[in-house]
Amino acid sequence: MNLRPDRIQIPRRRASERGARYKAELALILQTIFGRDKVQAEFRFHEVRQWRFDWAVPELRVAVEYDGHGTTGRMKRKGPQAEASGDAAGAAAGDAVGGHGSVGGLAKDAEKGNAAALAGWRVLRFTALHFCGRSRNRHKLRAPMEVIEELAKTLRETPGI
Repeated sequence: MNLRPDRIQIPRRRASERGARYKAELALILQTIFGRDKVQAEFRFHEVRQWRFDWAVPELRVAVEYDGHGTTGRMKRKGPQAEASGDAAGAAAGDAVGGHGSVGGLAKDAEKGNAAALAGWRVLRFTALHFCGRSRNRHKLRAPMEVIEELAKTLRETPGI
């Protein structure tokens, strides 16, 4: 049995497992900065459309969304590329699709974000890349803790909030 550290294979976590870990980390960051009793999960901010934020601090009108889609980097292909690869299920129409990553999904996310902004909410959005050191550096992304702390500081310094 070879126990050389450079030969040990550590199983990769599934995207859903990483996403759950990142969501738990975001919840902990928010509770640490704003207080456990002030952070609400799955907060409904729009009664007509039934939209929810992943987390919110309602008294400050601060919300955080974790966009877990796209964590695997794989999307079902549609159109000619799918036909060429033998993906019959995806060969029906246009470009890549996959929930929020589709054109319609992106438009719905934009509509939700616009409605939140018009209602006075500050919405922060994070993806899996925000939690991975190398990816974060490569894409010049700031860590969630840093961004949320900066927002909290800004809110403390703003009169009337």
